[in-house]
Amino acid sequence: MTSETQKIPAAVLILPPDGKFHSPDIWSILHRQAGGFDLVIIDRSHGAAKILPVMAKAAVSLIRDEGQTLGAQLNQAVRGLQNDHVVFFTDRVLPTHDHWLKRLAEPLTHGADAAFGRNITAPGGNYFIIEDLRRRYPPQGASAALTIDQCAISRAALIAKPFPEEPVHDPAAVWCWRNGVAPVYVPEALAMQDSYLPLKEVMQNARVYGADRAAAGKRPGLAAELATALRELAGDIGYCIAKRKPQYLWYPFLYRAAIHWGIYSGQMRGTQ
Repeated sequence: MTSETQKIPAAVLILPPDGKFHSPDIWSILHRQAGGFDLVIIDRSHGAAKILPVMAKAAVSLIRDEGQTLGAQLNQAVRGLQNDHVVFFTDRVLPTHDHWLKRLAEPLTHGADAAFGRNITAPGGNYFIIEDLRRRYPPQGASAALTIDQCAISRAALIAKPFPEEPVHDPAAVWCWRNGVAPVYVPEALAMQDSYLPLKEVMQNARVYGADRAAAGKRPGLAAELATALRELAGDIGYCIAKRKPQYLWYPFLYRAAIHWGIYSGQMRGTQ
């Protein structure tokens, strides 16, 4: 193990099964990251994602989907690395500057086990998804939910306590919940996130989130979920009034129902 390899982070790019990945977009930012990195690509798209030849050549490892769970693939990748720090991200986010990876991994050099960056909205999109992102990832403040979309975890912590290898949607979130890890929030590590999703996809995302919470033993009851939905709905109505957009008042009722019914039904499925 060389000291130079230990100092630079490993960047593990996860390509989900839907194959929506556009490698020129992310490679245009990724290859300019200050300080360098070792790239690992985990391709779960069954060949649907088109990876630039120069990007594939730059990767120190390319792991294809062979029926393993995502957690098992991530553990395999971590065991094959020598880097002290590992950054995980998916095609759901697009880094916005050349110091993103360095900033995201920086708390780990000061002893933190995990860190996550700030997600901001891409231009355009859905008013209410944009508002949710603003609330979850404020410019300053305490950490929000850790997701595999944009996080850094020390290799030592993952060797001691590997990712869960049962079928979960977001191994990083479940890993934090189960192990009581309080991640550091890095608002300077900016990445754009898709904010224009149909209700069907909003519900699908909420369902897998709910299933992950159930798998981690963090399942709130129906009453708590309903109370959260009503509180968020009141905030949405206030948001419409403050922005002078009364024409959108009908939408929050569908949006909040999609989110919280998705979470609740996912929790039920996650306990089966």
